[in-house]
Amino acid sequence: MKINTRHIYVSIVVAAVIAAVTHALSIGYGVTYASLSESESARRPMSMSVVYERTYGGHSDFVHLKIDTTYRQTGKGRFRLETVCDRKMSLRSFDGAYADCSSATPRCFVFGNDIEWRDTGETRRIMDYECRRATATFDHRTWEVWYTLLLPRRAADARASDNLAGLILEARESGGDYSLRIRHISEIS
Repeated sequence: MKINTRHIYVSIVVAAVIAAVTHALSIGYGVTYASLSESESARRPMSMSVVYERTYGGHSDFVHLKIDTTYRQTGKGRFRLETVCDRKMSLRSFDGAYADCSSATPRCFVFGNDIEWRDTGETRRIMDYECRRATATFDHRTWEVWYTLLLPRRAADARASDNLAGLILEARESGGDYSLRIRHISEIS
């Protein structure tokens, strides 16, 4: 029996090309939404609800900040680049009906907005969260806030899709015209 080496060579090349194409298509380079394992999801709340009592100009009401989080991975398999924490936030004041005030959402955080806060180094606990004191002057007023870096929680290996960090739990304007105080926090996995 005569063996045709040319046919064997062509078969090997074709098999190698098919294997390379299959491997390249299985790796993927785009964004994939990661499903978190049971133990990870138990440690990573996916939604958070914060209720503040707000006092301004002699009036008092409540403000509701809602933060929904989705984790996604960029890349796939051994080419996985990072886990990204996408957050959607809404801020509303309510008195039975909700009034949108989402444009003020970044002001609920010390970091990630255009305000230059100065950390004083002072600490205290508010609702079992370690908080730090910071001050800033903006809108022709001096402000004092107590904030925590523990909220909103996110996985240690995840990069936030926004730059917001340091949730404010209490705020006070030096003239006494405005104050904000945390009343309720709930986290849902």
